[in-house]
Amino acid sequence: MSSKRRTGSRQQRRAEIKIRKSVPAGTPMSQPEILDDVLAGLDYEHIALGLEPEVFSIEETKEAVLKIEQSAEENPLFALGLLYDHLYPRNLQDKLQTILGNMAGLHYNSAAQNSPLVRKLNQIANGAGFELIDARTGLVVRMRFIDPPRAKSGYFQLRTANAEQTAVSTGTTFPMLRVQPKSKPRKPR
Repeated sequence: MSSKRRTGSRQQRRAEIKIRKSVPAGTPMSQPEILDDVLAGLDYEHIALGLEPEVFSIEETKEAVLKIEQSAEENPLFALGLLYDHLYPRNLQDKLQTILGNMAGLHYNSAAQNSPLVRKLNQIANGAGFELIDARTGLVVRMRFIDPPRAKSGYFQLRTANAEQTAVSTGTTFPMLRVQPKSKPRKPR
């Protein structure tokens, strides 16, 4: 006799059984895409509270997607709202801070890789309305990349974000940075 080895946790198997029971007869469940879509819809809140998840058929899901697409075409404000939520999720600051923490003290071996890193970071921070803070000094800074011919990997440079733009630090490794929402400048009276 051969025994089949089961993979996954007991909770996953129970969830799969519940899903199979709630799907109408004749619906092919062997397609992993369908099962993955349904399992992706389960969230920990439903599991923790013991609530039954809402299971939608493929046709209902397709209809909902079509309605959203039609709403976006008819209402540009709705379309911009969807795009904004996609580009700037609510936890963007936390994600960006985690990335900055992981990059601190590291660098790529070539300027061709380091330069786009700085450009993309600045683009994300500016687009999302964040400012970069030097973790050592606590100053609001701007980051730039310098690629002199004598340095293979280039330099990361931090300069103050005020009008003077004095250099705070320059180095071959990525500096320790924090990210926070931009503070609104005070208007002179």
